[in-house]
Amino acid sequence: MMKQYSLKETNTYWLISSNDNIFRLEDYLADNKYVDWQASFSPKKGDVVFIYRTKPARRICYMMEVSEINIPYKNTINDINYWGEKHTPKGATNPEELYHRLKLLGRTTSQSLHITELQKRGMKGVPQGPRKLYGSLLEYVLDVFMVSQTDYDEIPNPETVFEGAKREIVVNRYERNREAREKCIAAHGCKCAVCGMNFEEVYGPIGRGYIHVHHKVPLSSIGKEYELDPIKDLVPVCPNCHAMLHRKDPPYDVDDLKELGKF
Repeated sequence: MMKQYSLKETNTYWLISSNDNIFRLEDYLADNKYVDWQASFSPKKGDVVFIYRTKPARRICYMMEVSEINIPYKNTINDINYWGEKHTPKGATNPEELYHRLKLLGRTTSQSLHITELQKRGMKGVPQGPRKLYGSLLEYVLDVFMVSQTDYDEIPNPETVFEGAKREIVVNRYERNREAREKCIAAHGCKCAVCGMNFEEVYGPIGRGYIHVHHKVPLSSIGKEYELDPIKDLVPVCPNCHAMLHRKDPPYDVDDLKELGKF
């Protein structure tokens, strides 16, 4: 789930690339929420960094926040087990080599951020060295990234399924509902149906398109023959209200929770 935070106008959006043959970033981020990145670019604390994975993914997969800058390698997180056989971090031979610490904000499996789609919208070449994102391409990346977030709170007892490889099983299981989610948001907007919160109004551009989608018919009770109606069966809600809806089984009705909250 994407962490929300106040974005300053002075923040910069960066795009950097990661090669799976050199560093197994996907495996690393299954176990960690912070990663230390060689200081080959010059961000400020609070800047946003998108990470593009090279072949075979060839798409933007992660959104990070710069939490610390210019950390000597000797003070970085030990990630040596995630490097390829023939590769080691540059700082291994120079303990004073500088790194930036990035915090994971969210991830997406959307093919809308594949290199072919990015190039259609103005990206020059294939991401290699760090570059800044801005203009219509940045707007596109933000919009896709926000809408395609998986609603982890939909999953019963999430603390039992968020470890290691199990996380991938969970993400893939619910990703099939992305089209229904987008239809729900197109019909109802991104305003919480319970409390009325709109993330973009509160947090600015970083909150654009961000909202959870609640299944009025619990996922656990949907059989193979059930045909979902995205407009009637789904409703946009903020993470807090979503959690409250699931405080009992079956979940509260949206109108009942609205009455309990006195909105």
